[in-house]
Amino acid sequence: MSTWLTNCRLIDGIANRPTVDMAIEICGSKIGRILQSSALETEDVIGADDQIIDLKGRTVMPGLWDSHMHLTFFIHTRQDFAHVPDLAIRGAQRAQDFLESGVTSCRVMGDESGVDFALRDMISRGEFLGPRLVIAGESITTTGGHAYDSSGIECDGPYEVRRAVRQQLKRGADFIKIMMTGGIMGEHEGFGSTQMTPDEVLAATEVAHFAGKHVAAHTGGVHGVEMAILNGVDTVEHCYALDERVAKMLAESGVVCVPTLVVTDSISLYREQGAPEFALRKLEMAREYHRRSFRHVLNTGAKFAVGSDLPAAKVNGVVPTVREMEIMVELGAHPMTVIKGATSCPADICGLGEVVGTLTEGKIADLLIVEGCPCQDMKLLENPVAIMKDGQWIKNLIE
Repeated sequence: MSTWLTNCRLIDGIANRPTVDMAIEICGSKIGRILQSSALETEDVIGADDQIIDLKGRTVMPGLWDSHMHLTFFIHTRQDFAHVPDLAIRGAQRAQDFLESGVTSCRVMGDESGVDFALRDMISRGEFLGPRLVIAGESITTTGGHAYDSSGIECDGPYEVRRAVRQQLKRGADFIKIMMTGGIMGEHEGFGSTQMTPDEVLAATEVAHFAGKHVAAHTGGVHGVEMAILNGVDTVEHCYALDERVAKMLAESGVVCVPTLVVTDSISLYREQGAPEFALRKLEMAREYHRRSFRHVLNTGAKFAVGSDLPAAKVNGVVPTVREMEIMVELGAHPMTVIKGATSCPADICGLGEVVGTLTEGKIADLLIVEGCPCQDMKLLENPVAIMKDGQWIKNLIE
């Protein structure tokens, strides 16, 4: 028995424009045939027991990816709920909140508690409801470096870095995250201050790549981004302060930028969550640099993916993944490129491009259904009328 979604607009995550009057077959957990709706009248393709859902022109698109999020990043963690049981419950709730907003896959960027490993495996086995999780485990930082006091393993020199990377691989990490520069939440550091040396970065990328894993680098400043490109990093996160020269290097190298613009767009959220004054000052200072940096990314044609990095599952009632997409469009990105940055691009980064990220025959059926066309109005993604993961409805408001 199959389910047919008929009379729909299709954004498949590959083409540069939607196709209309389409029919999509869902067979178990996967996408079956994709045809013109008119073909259903002339070809004998629908079985007697198949379900037909007329979407009346609504848009079907791949489920969203958030390429930079944390399950256990809470501003007040250390004061209020630093114990693993508390983090596990709150992390599980956050995962479910993302899924119920249309984010069917997440790249999780660091967690010292082990909650991310447990949730990834439970979700994969079907024991818990949540998005598909691709996780880094503990991030690799330097002594006193960014996140040393939360999710980071302190290392100095290439030998210590290699050991720390291997420890995460031993735990079952899907990729490796390194902290190359300072950031917003570190009190005694600038958000662009370089903290790793080239030999330390190269040590991390060599060991990870030997194991077939990609490397994501927290990089706030231009020097950190340049060092990342030259030493084999696969994605650069945040990029608060880029110049045109290094943006061109990004474009030429194929390294993917995950800008997390919603971080500096959400200062009021950080204030409400109790962020310290030094962090609020840095957010204010970084905001315009951040937006200018993303315009350099757009002007040079560098690849980018959608990630959020907020300490909450919602910002002003909207999942931060979608808010990030809206900001990108506001700053001049083409809506279809942004959609690819939240679907096919991250799937490819994570080595899952043959499995998810696009709506093509044989792929896993992760999808959203929205009213209208998000290429014309990205805000439509704030309220999907239906969400499916692994061929199962998470939400379905279609009459």
